[in-house]
Amino acid sequence: MMLTDFLPLGLSVENAITAMAAVAGFVVACMVWKALLANDPMAARARRLGRRREELRSDRQAALRGASRRLRTTTMMRAIAHRLDLLRHRTTAKATEQLACAGWRSPDAIITFMIVKLCAPFLFGAGALVMIRVLQILPLEEPLRSFAPMLAVGLVFVAVILLGDLYNLRARKRHNARGH
Repeated sequence: MMLTDFLPLGLSVENAITAMAAVAGFVVACMVWKALLANDPMAARARRLGRRREELRSDRQAALRGASRRLRTTTMMRAIAHRLDLLRHRTTAKATEQLACAGWRSPDAIITFMIVKLCAPFLFGAGALVMIRVLQILPLEEPLRSFAPMLAVGLVFVAVILLGDLYNLRARKRHNARGH
């Protein structure tokens, strides 16, 4: 096999060598040009700082959106709590004290707790109703199909009561950890 067998039609060996020398010369000229350019380390640092500034700005905007969403949710829960008069219940003061002892001293903690205590059983009952009646996840006989959502409501109601006991347990642990 000869070198001419690998060359395209009409290209001689001399022209191929000339073309390869031209490409090599161009590559060498580009490398010398790159080496002679002034390397500004501050420009790279400025680019990195600009990227970091943009990251921080986007993180801050995401945090503000999250805070705004939490504020809207808390405002809505506060309106529901006032409309249903949940904060004037006789157990609210005791629950507030338990939450504070457990470490949740925010004014919104009692509102969140009371709304969860009120809504959780019904939400779980509705979820059980949808899962059993609509999605038919569990193949139950008719009496059990009607009883299961009510059982879910009762179990979650008991779980919410036990959650209050969990707050008491956490409060005792915090109290003991402080050495009192």
